[in-house]
Amino acid sequence: MKLKTMRQSIVSGVIAVLTITAAHAQPAAISVTIPFDYSAGGKVLPAGEYKVQTGANGVIMLRNFEQGASAMIFGNRVQSNKVSQDVKLVFHRYDDSYFLSEVWADPGTSRSFSLRPSRAEREQIANLGAPVTVGLTAHR
Repeated sequence: MKLKTMRQSIVSGVIAVLTITAAHAQPAAISVTIPFDYSAGGKVLPAGEYKVQTGANGVIMLRNFEQGASAMIFGNRVQSNKVSQDVKLVFHRYDDSYFLSEVWADPGTSRSFSLRPSRAEREQIANLGAPVTVGLTAHR
């Protein structure tokens, strides 16, 4: 009987710690209006208002509720030598094609999420060379 009670207490404690940790690690979603169609994680998403949420594990959720478009992508947490005061998304543009490149969700820090170029973007690089960088400021 004591063993069962102790086991339940331990399980309850672990669940409580995981719940608190998960709630603490989930930053508020940011909102951004993206005025062009773009690619993220190999998926083409339409222009519109997006909610963007990042997780400590590098998961980035992009959701456009109005059009029912969404994508879940994985970014690499990067420490930069520059500090961004803005919450922003950075895109690479090749002619009229846009590719999500970075997500800066922590204003006042030098931490961002960087995305690896997709196959389609690597083809654009091979055909057109270096991209034009386009930054869009977001808000919480």
